[in-house]
Amino acid sequence: MTDNEIKEEQFDFYKKHKAGCSFAAIVARQPDNYGWHQEVLRNLDFFDKVVETSIKNNDVSTLSLILPNIQTITELCNLIRELEKQSSVIIEQVSFEDFQCIGMRVKIDIFTSWVSGFGNFNFFPLTRQAPFTELSFRVKPRPDYEWIMKEAPENVIHLADLDMHGITKDSFVRLWNSSLLNTEKILGHKPDLKSAAKTTFAIPTKYL
Repeated sequence: MTDNEIKEEQFDFYKKHKAGCSFAAIVARQPDNYGWHQEVLRNLDFFDKVVETSIKNNDVSTLSLILPNIQTITELCNLIRELEKQSSVIIEQVSFEDFQCIGMRVKIDIFTSWVSGFGNFNFFPLTRQAPFTELSFRVKPRPDYEWIMKEAPENVIHLADLDMHGITKDSFVRLWNSSLLNTEKILGHKPDLKSAAKTTFAIPTKYL
């Protein structure tokens, strides 16, 4: 598949509300309008460079790195080990049930950007089971919101920090509530640590 075909298939995952987020479903239809940039990486050689370039690019607020070569659990675990070597990355790990919840953080100036991970692995929460392995994170500070639905930890930024460009409060609240309902419906239960924003990948402990 070409890079553009990979990007289109991955964006379809969001457009069809499979991630649970109603905001993402809207933004995925016109990603450039919201500063959401996708980059296909065949390896991590240029990881730090792509991150640095995206931080400096005023037209990019959210970066998705798609890694189509990560297809097996061994490759996924190796990916995490390689990410630890990147100068812009911090890795945290918490045990939960029979899983290790891996939290990848990218340093964006004084901010810490939580990374959401996706991929074609059946042990991932359903809201994270996308066609290709992907790392998505914000590369700009949080917008100056008119309304705040949930306070975030200080100096932490994450995917929910999208600027929805003049949306009304009623529409914003409706999309927020829709996202909560969709996510719970897809998961079949209320979100837990495996599907939380702070967790990049939840991997069964037996594989690590």
